[in-house]
Amino acid sequence: MAGYEVMVRVSLAAGLSHYERFHSTATAGTFGAVAAAAVLLGLDEEQTANALAMAATQAAGNWERIN
Repeated sequence: MAGYEVMVRVSLAAGLSHYERFHSTATAGTFGAVAAAAVLLGLDEEQTANALAMAATQAAGNWERIN
């Protein structure tokens, strides 16, 4: 459920213009998969944040995690 929730929220935040240019499963779905794995693995907050940051670099080259 956590994975689905994260994927949907990322998709909504990215907006329709993202959907028109990218395959959303490859971008938002990456975050959903990480969220689901974090729950299953019992990751803490910092570990989950790190996992999501690594996913961001793989999801269409998002540079936001550099800051």
